[in-house]
Amino acid sequence: MTQGNTDSARLLIVEDHPQLRAALQLFFEIRGYEVAAADSYETAIEAAEQNAPDIAICDWDIGGSRSGADVARKLQKLFRSKIVFVTGASVEELCRRTQDISVIQYFKKPVAPDKIAAAIGACA
Repeated sequence: MTQGNTDSARLLIVEDHPQLRAALQLFFEIRGYEVAAADSYETAIEAAEQNAPDIAICDWDIGGSRSGADVARKLQKLFRSKIVFVTGASVEELCRRTQDISVIQYFKKPVAPDKIAAAIGACA
């Protein structure tokens, strides 16, 4: 939890689309969360090592050779982070490919940020 605000969690947003990443970051910062954002596997792990996230909001397809599922696996192994997935692809396929990951919820894009916030709030 963040210093000075025990009701808020540290979030890591892993999204390769800059406008969506910025919008989600602003949305959650306004609500008092401590937010880091990343656009790739490498930058996500670097950000997590700086400040271990309680919850990660991961896009499945982040480009490059590694996916959001790879990020989620690493975050759970290192930090026991809770995971919310968003995808523009098939949610059913994502569910099949991430059965080994403890996931709060899966969302199909486009998704309203308040729905993600509700899922996060329900698990906090």
